Amino acid sequence: MIQYLVMEVRNLEPLKIGAGGSKKNPAEPSKDYIPGSTLRGAIISQLINQGVFTQETGPSIVKGIECYNAYPYRNDKLFVPTPQNLRVDKHKWRRRKLLSAQPGGEDSTISLSDLLQESRDRNALEYRFLSVEGDTLIGAKPPKFYTLHHSTSNKPSDREKENLFNYQAIASDQTFRSILSFGPDQLPLIESIIGQKQSFLAYLGGSKGSGYGLCMIKTVGEVQADYREARKLLGFKIPSKQAAGRKLTITCLSDCMFRDEYGRPINELPRRFIEQGCGVSGSLAHSLVVTGISEGFNTKWGARYPKETTLKAGSVLRYELERELSEAEWERVCWKLEHRLLGMRTQDGYGWVGINLDFPAALRVKEEQDQANSASGCNRETISVDESPREKEAAAQDIGIIKRGLKETKAQWLRMIVLKGFKHSANLQPSADRVILRDGLRRHPLQLMLEELRLCMAKLRETDSNHKSSKSSPSVGDKQLYRFNKEVCSIADCSFAAIMDYLNGGGEEAANRRLEAYADKMLGSKRGGLYYAYANGPKDRPLFVAELLEAGLYYLHRRDS
Repeated sequence: MIQYLVMEVRNLEPLKIGAGGSKKNPAEPSKDYIPGSTLRGAIISQLINQGVFTQETGPSIVKGIECYNAYPYRNDKLFVPTPQNLRVDKHKWRRRKLLSAQPGGEDSTISLSDLLQESRDRNALEYRFLSVEGDTLIGAKPPKFYTLHHSTSNKPSDREKENLFNYQAIASDQTFRSILSFGPDQLPLIESIIGQKQSFLAYLGGSKGSGYGLCMIKTVGEVQADYREARKLLGFKIPSKQAAGRKLTITCLSDCMFRDEYGRPINELPRRFIEQGCGVSGSLAHSLVVTGISEGFNTKWGARYPKETTLKAGSVLRYELERELSEAEWERVCWKLEHRLLGMRTQDGYGWVGINLDFPAALRVKEEQDQANSASGCNRETISVDESPREKEAAAQDIGIIKRGLKETKAQWLRMIVLKGFKHSANLQPSADRVILRDGLRRHPLQLMLEELRLCMAKLRETDSNHKSSKSSPSVGDKQLYRFNKEVCSIADCSFAAIMDYLNGGGEEAANRRLEAYADKMLGSKRGGLYYAYANGPKDRPLFVAELLEAGLYYLHRRDS
């Protein structure tokens, strides 16, 4: 009889769980979840420390223990891999996301399509993991970052000419949940690992000596004899359809490794599992799968696991059964196929499937944020370090060097945005998500606009000045109608006059919101975040808008000369 124990993992340090195998690459990516094999290694490490696991008795002790993958857990909900059959229109998604990002934007939803039915949408979802709240899907993406390292080997023969490399890691203070399944004989072992505190510290993943991997692992609730009760404790919110019918839909909740009766790898569920679970045979009607290669490193062997073909998490298989099953029969089918892992290497978390999962057809645009993590961050003790004037001066000099080094590439980036807007403006109308530039202004008006803009930019760059200053003169704007022509020059559907009012601290609220939303979108990109990382706080958006407008006007001025 299988027993289940829900485990919760919180990483106190960044987690580096390699996803690139043994490829020679200066940048090593990381998985965005904790594989079952990693949790299994932590359990074996605890048994070794207690002297229970030995070379002779170890394999027989842990043979019946299976560790499910640990997926993100936020606000009492487990987030599982996104299924391949759900699709979205990328153009509608971008528009909804832009509207939601604006100040005061609504928490909107977008309709999804199902490839198992007739669907015109072909774009994959942005979110790697999904859960359900009411009748809406919600998405999550565990935050990850790259850190630059260098080799410090003292042996000249072991040194590499290019010793700089990047590690990607999951950010610290993230919560994951998993299931540990085992037989009744292994229960005393599990209790000895957890102890009376119901928790223990363990290092997961790689580079443990470089500030990665420290985690707190604790149990959630009591040991369960029913998988359905364990799934509730896990926070699994996606229901299963159990209405009478002949369609069997299998969603891979983890990577799966299946073989046929001859031991050959196959990309579908073996027929024997369907016959054992459903009591009838069935034929494969739809297959939406992504194949991958199994990876992993065995510390005991000092080598990597053999690479085998897998069905990646999120793959979907649709079978047509020979006869219709009733609701009671479907309930038994769900339990038979879900209560244990299927296929090969189940001890490492392979083979977790969901039966007839009922995913809602609407997705919330905004990502689900971990409220517990935000609350703990607010109450976290902070350490303030007073810098001496000499240290502040040195830091300012360093920042100045970085700014000067990035000045040319930032100008190229702004010119690229301008050229893109000029190239495509002929057939487009002013909009909240684009820059419009067209020939139509004479040399003298362009010179006046540049002078007025540069005077405003000088005020913006002053460290001690406030963003709010006197508004542009109404008498000037009333006479110069080209300042209001959005067809010739505009950013986010705002004319030159509206932009200048915004930069001077005034203007209409609706126009200001459009400009700030566009600036947030561009500054949220990788290059925008790099070039404006050292901007002066709330001035980064006005400064970006001003510098982009200057690049556009200067380009038009040069074309006219």
